[in-house]
Amino acid sequence: MSKKHNKVYQDSRGTLCPIDFEELPFQPRHAFYTTNVPVGEIRGKHAHHKCEQVLICLQGIIVVTLYDGKDKNRVTLLPNQSIHLPPLVWSEQHFTKENSILLVLSSMTYDERDYIRDYNIFKEIINEHRCTIAPPRSIAGELFSYSGN
Repeated sequence: MSKKHNKVYQDSRGTLCPIDFEELPFQPRHAFYTTNVPVGEIRGKHAHHKCEQVLICLQGIIVVTLYDGKDKNRVTLLPNQSIHLPPLVWSEQHFTKENSILLVLSSMTYDERDYIRDYNIFKEIINEHRCTIAPPRSIAGELFSYSGN
C-alpha cells in the first residue's frame, strides 16, 4: 500500500487543495469535519452497513485503524492524504497531533440505522457476511489522490 498525496497548489497566497468528486469511488451525499479533538483521543469506533466514506486529513496527523473482519491495518494520514472506506470496515481515527482536522465525505446522508457501534456485533456481522455472501475481501484502505487528470 503506497501513499499518495492529493493535488496541492502552493504559492505566496497560500495552499489550494481541490477535490474532484468525479474521481471519488462514489457520489458524496454528506460531508463533515472533526476539529479541536484532544491529542490522544480516538474517534470513529464504528463501521457502516452500506455507507462508503473517504477520510481526508486536512491538518495534523491522524492514524486510522481499519479492520475488515480478516485483516487489521494502521494507516497514518498526513495533510492532503486520503483513504477510502467501503462498507463493513471497522474504523478508528487516532488524533496524534494538536489541531488535527479530518474531513469525511460520505456516500449517504446521516442515518443512525447504518451504524454498527458495537465491535462484537460488527465481528458477528462480518463473519456472517463472509460465510454467506462473498469470499473475504482484501483490507480496505487504499490511499488515493484526486489528481485532476
